[in-house]
Amino acid sequence: MQRVARPGAAGYWQVGGNIFDNVTWSARDGDHNPAGPDPRSNTTVGIPYAYGLDAAGCVPDVVSRTAGAGKGLRVSDGSCSPQTPDPSPAPTTPTPTPTTLARR
Repeated sequence: MQRVARPGAAGYWQVGGNIFDNVTWSARDGDHNPAGPDPRSNTTVGIPYAYGLDAAGCVPDVVSRTAGAGKGLRVSDGSCSPQTPDPSPAPTTPTPTPTTLARR
């Protein structure tokens, strides 16, 4: 870490459910403060909307089938099975509200 207010600060991470595959952890020193080789969560994350998580083991397949050009905007709903989302509803034109100006 360079140019940080607290050079010894490690940061925060939530690693629950992750699979670390083929990871080489750097050694801890003055510029590196890795989360591994035995990463443990040191915070929690709260997402303010409903979502479904894919199992960590199927994420590489989901990413290869949904990310990048020519994938048709496919998404996964947490079932490990990418699908094309329903089209968005047609936009509506709001009815203008009359405005009254006061005259002096």
